Amino acid sequence: MPVTTHDILLTNEKRSIAYVKHYHNRPKSGVGVMFLGGFRSDMSGTKASYLENWFINKKYNWIYHH
Repeated sequence: MPVTTHDILLTNEKRSIAYVKHYHNRPKSGVGVMFLGGFRSDMSGTKASYLENWFINKKYNWIYHH
């Protein structure tokens, strides 16, 4: 089961960016994926939710902008 971490990145301009990390204890690969949403977005998180489930099931680490 992956470890899930919700966190906030504070930029030099004092802007906050929320993100979510999923790390598997035994990942399938040392390679991870970063997903930055927004392109042709339906504003309901459909792509992010689908990718989250796919990467968790395939045991890949991943991070996405929330």
